[in-house]
Amino acid sequence: LQTLQLTHKDYFVVFTFSVLDFLDPEKNQFRYMLENFDPDWIDNGTRNTATYTNLPAGDYVLRVQGANSAGVWNREGISLNVRVLPPPWKSWWAYCIYGVVFLFFLWIFKRVYDGYVIKKHAIQMAIEMHENENRADDDMQEQLELQDDLVKSVYRHNVATLALISDYISRQSDYVSDDLAREAAQGSVKRVAALSVLEGCLYYQNDGLLADLHKYTDILISKLVSDASVRPDTIISINEISTKLIAAEIASPLSIVLYELLENCFQHAFELESPANYIHISLDIEPADSPNERCYRLVVRDNGVGCPGNIHLDEPDTSGLATVHAIAEKLSGSLHTSSDNGTAVTLMFNQTVPE
Repeated sequence: LQTLQLTHKDYFVVFTFSVLDFLDPEKNQFRYMLENFDPDWIDNGTRNTATYTNLPAGDYVLRVQGANSAGVWNREGISLNVRVLPPPWKSWWAYCIYGVVFLFFLWIFKRVYDGYVIKKHAIQMAIEMHENENRADDDMQEQLELQDDLVKSVYRHNVATLALISDYISRQSDYVSDDLAREAAQGSVKRVAALSVLEGCLYYQNDGLLADLHKYTDILISKLVSDASVRPDTIISINEISTKLIAAEIASPLSIVLYELLENCFQHAFELESPANYIHISLDIEPADSPNERCYRLVVRDNGVGCPGNIHLDEPDTSGLATVHAIAEKLSGSLHTSSDNGTAVTLMFNQTVPE
């Protein structure tokens, strides 16, 4: 036997050896050493056994020397290679599995840690973005409040100025003896009041002054209907002007045109005993031939008696129509009338869209 192989289950091992000297075998002596385990030779006296327990896994060499009854030692002795196999959980392939499992858990840990770091960084960035957004909102709100205060200040100034002009014209009319001149002065006071209504429909947005003509028309109708030539409850008004805000420089002349045409409808369009009357107002804004222009089309229609034959828009003989005609020329637009089932006045013009 050259090699002895043991497993982890062989935790108690006894080696037995002998000397081939039969003269006096009881006086034979032995010594042994398990290389890689025993640091030096172990004198065993006349006992011919060596016992080992719980040998660690590894390779060993058991060397045994004997002496006969005369005390002569066999220096060469005998040797036996002993291999103790490790338990399965300590084998090389087990350590490979441990390494793979360790690397797997290390990879899982790294992924979790990276996810945690990324999440923490994302939360921090979200907090910073939220704080920046709040600061930007505060700054924007502050700017809007400043702009709103500015618009309100300008609004109050303009309304006060228009009220002063209205009061001045009204007082001057008291000293005019001519009924026609007095009527013209009173009409001017009403036009100034209409412009004051427009001031309440202006808004400051995106560094520009915009107007809500839909709101303006509703307020204007509510003011004019009380002075209509027929009972207010017989008049139905249909306001189809868009609620979309338009530039104040366009809304201002349109507001005057709306006042003149609506005032004419409420005062002169309907027969006194007419039981059902309606006024329809619309404003369409469409692309023009030029890409940077828009076509505006304002229509005021009623179901009244129609436009008298002696009135021509090209040569108007009333102050109201003259004002409408003058605004149409200023806007480089055109005026058209239709007397089919009432009267319809159409104002069309093109305006360049600011970039």
